[in-house]
Amino acid sequence: MSHLKIFRIVIYILVSFVLIVPSADSNPGAAQPQPQNSNLWPVLFIAVPLVVLIFLDIVPARVKPRVYFEEETIEFTVAEDGNVNVKALYTFESGREIEEPVAIVYPFPQTGYLQPPQHVTISERIFNTFNEIEYQDNGTDWKFSIDLSHELPADIFVEYNQVTTENKFRYILTSANTWKEPLEEAEFLIKIPLKYELEKCSYRTKQLKSNDEFNLYLIEQRDFSPHKELTFSWVETGAN
Repeated sequence: MSHLKIFRIVIYILVSFVLIVPSADSNPGAAQPQPQNSNLWPVLFIAVPLVVLIFLDIVPARVKPRVYFEEETIEFTVAEDGNVNVKALYTFESGREIEEPVAIVYPFPQTGYLQPPQHVTISERIFNTFNEIEYQDNGTDWKFSIDLSHELPADIFVEYNQVTTENKFRYILTSANTWKEPLEEAEFLIKIPLKYELEKCSYRTKQLKSNDEFNLYLIEQRDFSPHKELTFSWVETGAN
């Protein structure tokens, strides 16, 4: 529990004492003092529910953001012809009830070696069914809306192909920081044909056991606030 929340609990209890427990001078003519236990019960009657409410976050000691980006899982599959297929699953949640659609801006990199994305598909999963949604292509990003009115997490699936003229690729991660809260989980799987191997990557990778087609490299992050983009390059096996 945070220090701020503990501080609020203490303040609420102190306020309860001030409001309920009479001071010794408030009844100077009293012949006999009231038993101490008689003053304790009203304090507990107010203080205990307040403490419970704070623990349940009903009392807004920490207000959750209206919408927050919870996690992402992305797979990059490199082909020998320089085409990179990107499959991404993103999960969004709302900290409170949302009636109107939520606008999402999805940027993609513009570099000299990357051609514009092609074969773009954006869909939303509702009750285990993915439904394709319309998006607006602004040349540097895609803009679309998601529905959070059903009070369930929104899973958004994005797939596209992007041709690179060099043996390297770039994916924008830092835009996630506009959500103010870190991602709970982020996972990136890089699949490179067996004739190649990973040369460089902007994040620490763990090499997995290769399958019949690809060398596999995994990046895992928790409480992730990306400070740089994901870039990686590959060379022919044995060239490093």
